[in-house]
Amino acid sequence: MSQQIIHAYRHLLRTSLQAIRYAKPARYTLQSHLRSSFRNPTSSFSPQQISQTLQFLDNAAMYKGLEDKIVRNLLYVWGTRHKDVPGLLRRDKRAMRLRHDAYEKFDDQVKMLQRSLGIRLG
Repeated sequence: MSQQIIHAYRHLLRTSLQAIRYAKPARYTLQSHLRSSFRNPTSSFSPQQISQTLQFLDNAAMYKGLEDKIVRNLLYVWGTRHKDVPGLLRRDKRAMRLRHDAYEKFDDQVKMLQRSLGIRLG
């Protein structure tokens, strides 16, 4: 792993933790999501995307505005997405398909947000 990628990871982690104000459940979700994103061999990172993402996260850390709400809601959804699904819901194929489709649409919306802002969140 090159030094540039390691520094980008550290800067993103530090700035993200500042944006969520080191809140406990969100901290662990953020850390695991960021790790998996950087360990994925197919993902590519550009310095421009990293710097724009750092600006976005700095704004989320400084102001309680739209950026802060986006970061907090993303972490909430990412955190609840991988929690255990109740057995009753797991048996219902229609409900599981609906849940999967909802998260698929959410992922598409996040990709569109990233593309329009030129940032990398996930």
